[in-house]
Amino acid sequence: MVLFFPFCISLDILAPNQLIKDGQSLISKEKKNHLRLFSPGNSSHRYLSIWYAKVKNQTVVWVANRNDPINDSSRVLSINQFGNLVLHDSSNCLVWSTNVSIKGTTITSSIAQLQDSANLVLVQDNNQKVLLWQSFDYPTDTLLPKMKLCVNLITGLDKFLTSWKSQDDPRSGVCFYNMIISGSPEGFVYKGSTPYWQLGPWPWRSSSPATATATATTSSGYTIDFVKNKDEVPYAYFLDDPYIISRLVVDNSGLLQQLMWNEANLQWKETSSVPKYRCDKYGQCGAYSKCKLENSNRFDCMCLLGYEPKSLRDWYLRDGFEGCVREKLGMSMCGNGEGFVKVQHLKGLDSANAAWMDMSMSSSSVSRHA
Repeated sequence: MVLFFPFCISLDILAPNQLIKDGQSLISKEKKNHLRLFSPGNSSHRYLSIWYAKVKNQTVVWVANRNDPINDSSRVLSINQFGNLVLHDSSNCLVWSTNVSIKGTTITSSIAQLQDSANLVLVQDNNQKVLLWQSFDYPTDTLLPKMKLCVNLITGLDKFLTSWKSQDDPRSGVCFYNMIISGSPEGFVYKGSTPYWQLGPWPWRSSSPATATATATTSSGYTIDFVKNKDEVPYAYFLDDPYIISRLVVDNSGLLQQLMWNEANLQWKETSSVPKYRCDKYGQCGAYSKCKLENSNRFDCMCLLGYEPKSLRDWYLRDGFEGCVREKLGMSMCGNGEGFVKVQHLKGLDSANAAWMDMSMSSSSVSRHA
């Protein structure tokens, strides 16, 4: 495919006097990514998307008009007279736009660029290259290296992943992965309004009274950063090797997968996925119980020491949602020789409703003083 630019300067840049028609594309500087229209599977609908140029299997990482597909055969991507990146159909109807302005005024000089990170940016065309808009702020189902999932506490912009409706339908599905910032921030996968998987609270550390951070390096070589400050609460991951192609995806079943492209066998390799086991699912067992994966012949839920199933019938039917209650209900728990029992190998409690009173204390400090 050849990109049509009347005054061609760069294959990665779209200027106000240029346009992209269906079948043409923007290509990032190192030819790592394409921006072009595509049709998923057997669908005839057309979507503006970013996908890997060096991956043999067509892999889409971002879709602009995911909930507004184009059905005709003529589409044009351009920068309009107000400086916005816009997508029109054959009837010249606006399908999608970046829709940005500065302080209520329109922008008359801007350019769009597809970066090697797979970030599509719209910048004011001056010496400062002021960032006006970027696709990284509007993720679909995929998180890429250096891309943030976060809540901006100033603007209210919430960046989260939303699954495709199905494998061949990029419309917004029912599963999403986002940051819950009430209490101690943590990641959750939801199915609709129901929590499905919980990342768990991080071992925070404080670098200042207003900032808390957490950093971890995984066995697969990913560095993960988690930050909380007065402006935003971002989560991102990084790779030291720029030649590694990696993505984090939430699918329409609620599965959150970290994938790495294996050039040797031309396949995506799964480096991690959650939830993987029954006990990984949020709320698999109810209050005062724990989930312990044994085998297919035994129930996973177990009451904590001193507690018994709230409903023996539900327990018999392998339904642990109601959880457990204290044995000999009504008996005082104080002054009878009670103490503390160490419970190991459990994920941290859901802290979405917790109140963080002292940002200088880490979660490990809280545990030692609890």
